[in-house]
Amino acid sequence: MNYSNTKTITKNEFDTILKQFNKYTSIPVYIAKSTIHGSGFNSFILTDENRKLIIGYIKTKSGSIIDYNDAKLEKCDAIVIHEDTAVIIPYDEIKNNSIFPDLKQSFHENEDYRKREADYKYHFTDNETLIAKSSANPIDRQEEITITAIEYLGGNFPQSWLLQTQKDDYLYLRERSGSIRLLDGLDIDAELLFHAFIGREHPGTYLKEHEVIEIISSMDYINIVDDYDTKVPEEAHEEYWGDYLKDDYDNVLEL
Repeated sequence: MNYSNTKTITKNEFDTILKQFNKYTSIPVYIAKSTIHGSGFNSFILTDENRKLIIGYIKTKSGSIIDYNDAKLEKCDAIVIHEDTAVIIPYDEIKNNSIFPDLKQSFHENEDYRKREADYKYHFTDNETLIAKSSANPIDRQEEITITAIEYLGGNFPQSWLLQTQKDDYLYLRERSGSIRLLDGLDIDAELLFHAFIGREHPGTYLKEHEVIEIISSMDYINIVDDYDTKVPEEAHEEYWGDYLKDDYDNVLEL
C-alpha cells in the first residue's frame, strides 16, 4: 500500500519516542489497529527512513463543538505501533513532546466543505500538516478493478476473503451482519474501496458466501473474471497474517 500520510523525523527524535513507548504496557497489535480504524481519524507514520511508527489519535472525550473561526485543538491520546508491539501514550505526555503533532479542526479554512481539503489536520511544530480527516468533498470515480483470484478464509463474524487483481495487487474483503467492506490492501489501515450495508434489521442480514461476491461484482468498476482462481499466492497469506502470527486465531476473527 502506498501510504502518503508520512512524516520523516531524525534518528534522535525516533529514539526519544521509543523511550516513551517503552514506559507503557503493551497491547495486542490487532486491537491497536482496530481501535485506530474506528477512531474516525487517519493514522500516520513517523519514520527515520530505517524504522517506522504507525500512530493513531483517539480523542479523550467523545463529541466536539465545531469552531469555524479558529483551528481548535482536540485533546487526544496516541496509539503507537512499533514492529509487533503497540502501546497507548496519554495526552499529557503527547502535549509535552514536540515531535508529536497537534490534532486540530480545519473548519475555519472554509465553512463550505467543498472548498476545504480536510475537517481535521495533524499540525507539526515545523508547520507541516497531514490530513487527519478529509472533508466530505466529492471524490473521483473509482478506477476499474479486475479480480482474478478469490480465496475464502471462512468465519462468520466476520466472513473474510483474500483477493488478487489483474495487476497482482491484493485486496481484503469482509462481511459481518450485512456490512460488506472491500479494502485496497491486506492491512486494516488500507483504503476502503467499497462499503455497503444490506438489510434494515439489527444486527443485519446474514449473507452467504456467493451473495457477498455477487454484491461486489454488481458494481460497474469491479469485474471478476469467469474462471477465477480460488487460491491466492502464499505471499498474500504471509502479508495478511504477519501481524497476527503470535495472536490467538479466534481473537483475530472477532475483529
